[in-house]
Amino acid sequence: MKTIITLLWILSFSSLCSAKDKREPRESIRIIGVENSNPFSFTLPDGTTTGLYLEYWRLWSKSNNIPIEIVMQPFDVAMDTIKNKGAVIQGVFINDERKQWADFSNPIHSIETGIIFSNKYSKDIKLSELSGAKIAVQAESYQVSYIAEKYPSLNLIEYENTSDGIKKLFNNEVDAVIGEIPNLKIELTILRLDGVYTISDEVLLNNTVHAALAKEQPSLLKIINEGINNIPIQSLIELEEKWLPTTKPYFSNLASLTSLTLAERKWLQQLPALRLGVDSWYPFEYFNDKGDFSGLSADYIEYIKNSLSLTIEADKNYSWAESLAAIKYNKIDVISAIVRTPEREKSMLFTNPYISAPTVLVSRKNGFNADSLASLKGRTIGIVAENAVLGFVASDYPEIIIIPVDSTIDGLQKLSDDKLDAFLGDISFVNFTINEEQFADLIITGFSPYNLEVSMAVRTELEPLVGILNKVFLSISEKEKADIANNWLAVKIQKGIKISTVVLWVLPIASFLMMIVILIFVRLNRKLTLEIIENAEHHEQLERMAHYDVLTNLPNRVLLADQLNQAIAVCKRRNNSVAVAFMDLDGFKAVNDKFGHSVGDELLLAVSQRMKEALREGDTLARIGGDEFIAVMADLEGIEGSVPVVKRLLKAAAEPVVIGDDVIQVSASIGITLHPQDGTDSEQLMRHADQAMYMAKKAGKNGYHVFDTEQENASKVREESIGDVSSALAQKEFVLHYQPKVNMRTGEVIGVEALIRWQHPVRGLVPPLEFLPAIEGHVMSLDLGEWVISSALSQISQWQSMGLNIPISVNISAFQLTQKNFSERLALLLALHPEVNSCSLELEILETTALSDIAQVSSTMAKCHGLGVRFAFDDFGTGYSSLTYLKQLPAYLIKIDQSFVRDMLEDADDLAIIEGVVGLANAFKREVIAEGVETVAHGVALLKLGCEKAQGYGIARSMPGSDIPDWIASWKTDDSWQVESPIDGQSGTDGFD
Repeated sequence: MKTIITLLWILSFSSLCSAKDKREPRESIRIIGVENSNPFSFTLPDGTTTGLYLEYWRLWSKSNNIPIEIVMQPFDVAMDTIKNKGAVIQGVFINDERKQWADFSNPIHSIETGIIFSNKYSKDIKLSELSGAKIAVQAESYQVSYIAEKYPSLNLIEYENTSDGIKKLFNNEVDAVIGEIPNLKIELTILRLDGVYTISDEVLLNNTVHAALAKEQPSLLKIINEGINNIPIQSLIELEEKWLPTTKPYFSNLASLTSLTLAERKWLQQLPALRLGVDSWYPFEYFNDKGDFSGLSADYIEYIKNSLSLTIEADKNYSWAESLAAIKYNKIDVISAIVRTPEREKSMLFTNPYISAPTVLVSRKNGFNADSLASLKGRTIGIVAENAVLGFVASDYPEIIIIPVDSTIDGLQKLSDDKLDAFLGDISFVNFTINEEQFADLIITGFSPYNLEVSMAVRTELEPLVGILNKVFLSISEKEKADIANNWLAVKIQKGIKISTVVLWVLPIASFLMMIVILIFVRLNRKLTLEIIENAEHHEQLERMAHYDVLTNLPNRVLLADQLNQAIAVCKRRNNSVAVAFMDLDGFKAVNDKFGHSVGDELLLAVSQRMKEALREGDTLARIGGDEFIAVMADLEGIEGSVPVVKRLLKAAAEPVVIGDDVIQVSASIGITLHPQDGTDSEQLMRHADQAMYMAKKAGKNGYHVFDTEQENASKVREESIGDVSSALAQKEFVLHYQPKVNMRTGEVIGVEALIRWQHPVRGLVPPLEFLPAIEGHVMSLDLGEWVISSALSQISQWQSMGLNIPISVNISAFQLTQKNFSERLALLLALHPEVNSCSLELEILETTALSDIAQVSSTMAKCHGLGVRFAFDDFGTGYSSLTYLKQLPAYLIKIDQSFVRDMLEDADDLAIIEGVVGLANAFKREVIAEGVETVAHGVALLKLGCEKAQGYGIARSMPGSDIPDWIASWKTDDSWQVESPIDGQSGTDGFD
């Protein structure tokens, strides 16, 4: 299946168009759908052809009364046919190479290109962050050149079809797979991996799909386009909902723009990709840290792209000033956020405003208070040179001395340095910059009479686009507009913005939102905001709110940082310590859920007051958000000095609180750290105290935990080790060696055990004990565990091709076995190796694994047993052997641990244990095998006890898979093992399946 879903139209009989296309097409048109292109075009087992695009063309046929014949062909055959003027291909994207020999119809659909990342990455990972990673892309597709050009640091691995690409991801051959989102979704479902992998929110491309035909066939192209326009839009919407219910709709977006004229639609169909000029103007538009175009206007651009099926790409190469020049010379097509001015109207066209933002005055806290533009007569004000408001102020307030500045940061810095009396800018960017750049000496003191009415600008040659964009803006519902604005407001608050920022944003941004939705609320809110700002008493309240929590009246994070820094400075002078205690209330969320937020607020008030009283005089208690508090305790000799205070805090938090008729009780988990023993600055101290708090919660809550620097260092070492293992897996540095298992009496080789080794480029062959403990319980261990199973199955397949049927046993960790989807993952691994009999794979688990959750383990083992895979208990006798679970769990084999076998000839206790294990195996009809058989004497003793199967250095050391066939050919059991008989009539059992 090719990335691009295609259909071919070829004229029946002999009526192909001539070079000048003078002949008319016949009545019947042959449609050729691409094979194996689910959900677009594919063949059912009964021979029926179906899919979104095939049904699209059946609908096209019905709507235009033109009969069609559908034939399925491979993609490469279709492309060759069209080049020879033998067909019309439907469903391709437009690219430069195809433009050389093909003409394209109006769009018939659009497809988003998405990406599935390996589960080893975080959910918010972006493709641009994976420098050097292996990325699967579809062979011969547009994706190859696009990704190679945009992300040159990536290593591209081509795949034949989407299913193959996902399998490469599953087998850890690649770090991510790129494909059309509908194909990715359907293949995940078919492979039963939709619960394992999710498609990233990152959309790489949104391309329109077109019919294409060899050049010089205008009549045929006209028939195609006219037919497309005749299909009822509602029928197309229903068709898309049937086949693509979970992807972004294409046809319903078209339906929302029915106000477009036919001429506008045709004009759009000829429009190439648009180049977008962007300003660095938070939160309207900017490039984020990952290089993505973001902001309010970016969301509007995304809406336009989806509604009109346009390709619009933000150009990072131009600054704002350069964009203004570039649009004049056709270097860019659209500027996404710009204020209309008479001067700019000379060189570009403007849409109607789609965003309105108030502008504000900023002053120094201890300087001149600029509460209005009128108050600035004879004084200096900074305005960004390219800001349209500069011209308005110059015209309306000639007495003000305007100082053009390069940027908002530049202007605020000059104001802070006492080089300006005031600064004027839009409220959102001003607030963001004040807090981001920590201009603690600046404050908003008033509003200007000017709103920034933000439009989009279009180069003069694209005049029809202005009217089209205005219609798009009109088609956006008030709810959708509010959602776009709320999205950005919510993001900033959720990221932990300072309370001072929230205070400064709440009223102005509420005003901003109301402007978008209902004008009357804007006016009311602005009036209220102005009254607050102009009132000196309210100024003081705002100042307090910037440093204190509104609910509890405790210091907030801003003031806490100042006081903690002061405490650190004092402790350095006095040569003592400062303790930081991070507190989180246990069970607070349940209180909110059960009693409501008003009761939760009352509880916070009561608990915070009690905790404050539990502190010593001079200590600080701050609320940093939700149910989280931080206490700072200075003048301590050591961590012991904080313990009595911490215990009082725990007691205060746990005391019942009476609210109305309810008695409510919570507790606290506290993490403690100490300066200077740990951390060099306030941020690090709070972060470490936070980490210690989580350890307290893990230990059972209602307690405290002291941050352990050594433990933290060990954690960092573990993280580095996990990273090394991940890199080694990606670089294919792991190998499997195999230790034979034999029947000592008969000499039969009954299988091998797979043992992982790390072929390190510097350290050589590294044993598993040096790297497996570091990844135990980490998701990386799942990746490595599945690699072991997959590699073992591949080895079985290779041996089978040589005529050898050698079962392989693989060790499975408790963490891997207790994954809820383990049996499904195992089924997929087996499905990827259909030539391998599942009975050739055995899984070894420690007996302690079963104790973690015997019900789940039993269920998982039963499911795997149903697949034909058998289990063995490894290192039996070293854990908590239980007759109950030995009876319940479907393990066919018990492995006697080598620690008992090694000393059995000298230690009577070890010998008795082995005899007992063999007896258990016989009683429960299990097979038994001994590990660690190092000498002939060990084998003789085991045979006397009735244990015939063994492995160990006395038989063979582990070896690469390629050496196993030669070893088997030369292997011969010891003569003394062939004649030895079990004592007391004991013998092994054949077990069960």
